[in-house]
Amino acid sequence: MFDRIVLPTVQAAARSFPVVVIVGARQVGKTTLARTAFPRFAYRDLEDPRTAERFAADPREAYLRTVLERDLPQYGVRAAPLFLRRLLTMLAHLHGGLLNASQLGSSLGVSHHAVLRYLDVLEQVFLIRRLAPYFRNVGKRLTRSPKVYLRDTGLLHHLLNISNAEELFNHPSRGVSWEGFVIEDIVRRERIAHPRSQAYFWRTAAGAEVDLLLDRGNERVAIEIKAGRGDDARVVRTLREALPDIGARHGWIVDQAAGSEPLGREVARIGFEVAIDGVP
Repeated sequence: MFDRIVLPTVQAAARSFPVVVIVGARQVGKTTLARTAFPRFAYRDLEDPRTAERFAADPREAYLRTVLERDLPQYGVRAAPLFLRRLLTMLAHLHGGLLNASQLGSSLGVSHHAVLRYLDVLEQVFLIRRLAPYFRNVGKRLTRSPKVYLRDTGLLHHLLNISNAEELFNHPSRGVSWEGFVIEDIVRRERIAHPRSQAYFWRTAAGAEVDLLLDRGNERVAIEIKAGRGDDARVVRTLREALPDIGARHGWIVDQAAGSEPLGREVARIGFEVAIDGVP
């Protein structure tokens, strides 16, 4: 298990408050974090035993049914579980793409206002992330629609009927699956290291793009995410050319290869296993 950089924060909070609540999506390690932070405390599982039995029979599906049938109704979502499953499946196929609420609404037979209300709730329960586009007055036509990601990669694969590593490797969504996974990890760590940091993406109408832009107020960090190895000359050139437009002094390419290496004066490649310690 990777060391959790939030561990000292949780332990410090417990020394100051009688109760500490760890909030996050399902199956991301909240229980493991709590038991690691407080190994001498007694552990009690308050989940219904019948729910545990359903998870044992068919987890990454039982999870989805629990969200649709129990969690979302608690947030006031009265739509039928079948409708919500269709919405999540459509979002899975849209994962890493630009959000078009009108198009989703047309396919589902509801207004785009209704779709946006559902998306608000899905975001509140940590199921999706809407990544906003970044704007600067650079005189360029920029994309104004947000990108949408399912935050749980396992749920994404389930909805896309990907059941093993071989199927994922050959699936057309392999790249955006990796992109979403890396974005979630980096953004979580960024919020701890730089609490006021904001996450965006950047794309021009002509197609130039930066997958993730971290705006720390006094500086901006541009990150391109690639499955496999990301030292392709075209990728490096595109990222380098984007830096002046977004006001970033340095760009990183996060990929699946080992180690890290400079790819010129302003761009470097860094493997995910190195990036998990934090993006400089």
